[in-house]
Amino acid sequence: MKKIKKPESFGNILSINKDDQLLLIENFNKVIINSYYINSFQSDTKKLHKFIKHVESKFRASEQYKNYLGFIKYEFDLTNCSILGNIDDDDASIELHHYPFTLYDITEICLNYHFKNNINLNSFKLIEYLLELHYQNLIGLVPLSETVHELVHNKDSGIFIAKESIFGNVNKFVEIYKDYIPTDTLESYNKKLNNEKNDNVKILNKTNIEVIK
Repeated sequence: MKKIKKPESFGNILSINKDDQLLLIENFNKVIINSYYINSFQSDTKKLHKFIKHVESKFRASEQYKNYLGFIKYEFDLTNCSILGNIDDDDASIELHHYPFTLYDITEICLNYHFKNNINLNSFKLIEYLLELHYQNLIGLVPLSETVHELVHNKDSGIFIAKESIFGNVNKFVEIYKDYIPTDTLESYNKKLNNEKNDNVKILNKTNIEVIK
């Protein structure tokens, strides 16, 4: 497999720091004054959710991520819908779907990793980290036509994705980050790999994690 090129740094970030607080960020010719580092959300799930959605949005909009998608799509021939195999990018827009972990899942896992290891973090650094994981080929992606992609995001659609369709070394990602994956995310992950619709499978501990075979 060809190696994916390492991404360039995210934006042009300059900072002046004092006591681990950002006094100035200059990014894309905009100056933002704000707190720089975060180390927890102190069980405030609303703030956590809002922060993750913000990072997701900025990540998806970044030129580096768009360049990455364009590169792997054609370099690795991810141009056919994994559900409707006869549909390619000549027939419909083919999009890359994060699977079996959603981008939200991956962002939360990376947050947990940084928090539990006391690593300084802000939204810019987290976006860079997410880009690096993608370029290291640790993130699972599946090519889907635009219509199928919309259906897959509907939990009641009943559409299941074959493990063979996943591009990316998901096993390696799980091996590295298993201690930082929330239990409910692990349960969802195992069910996806087993194509299970019911709630019978429960994770008893973090050693009981399915691998893609």
